[in-house]
Amino acid sequence: MSSVISPEIHQKIQHWKERLAGVRGDNALFNFNTSMKKAIKFLIPAAELFQDLVNEEKSIKITDQQTEPEGLERITILKQLCKSANDMQRQKGVNCLFIAIGMLTWESGGKSKNSLPILLIPVELQKVKKRDEYILTVINEDFLLNPVLIYALNNEHGITLRDIPIGQSLNYNDLIDQVQEDIFEQKT
Repeated sequence: MSSVISPEIHQKIQHWKERLAGVRGDNALFNFNTSMKKAIKFLIPAAELFQDLVNEEKSIKITDQQTEPEGLERITILKQLCKSANDMQRQKGVNCLFIAIGMLTWESGGKSKNSLPILLIPVELQKVKKRDEYILTVINEDFLLNPVLIYALNNEHGITLRDIPIGQSLNYNDLIDQVQEDIFEQKT
């Protein structure tokens, strides 16, 4: 029996890997679009948001002053996010709600540009009873580097990102610098 894989089979396997990893335009972890109708953009500096959520484990009251869109559109999106996240948690026992911090712009084969979130912070969204207010709370899970980003960098460029040091006070800018260093050191 031969262990040589034909180019056609290898290509199919690669295609399946990419589909499993979610390296497609319809995956928000590969092609995050801030104009999506299912995302809220925080106007708070990323380093401050990271510090509040990860290091200080603060809950954040979501207001018009710190997010886009504002008003009724923001409330509609938050209501949908809350419902979807609660349904997924109830039905499958999985948290699917994350704050994405830091973006890497990716050109795939010179064709299109994608924005990939770098860090994902697992959160919970709760509605304040009898008000159109929502509270964002970090849940008891570690934040992580975007797994689709890790796969895409490794698969297309052979770049491996270092693990994030968990269990100590972390600085957002240091983490982004670490990712940047990993990419530039291995790209050259």
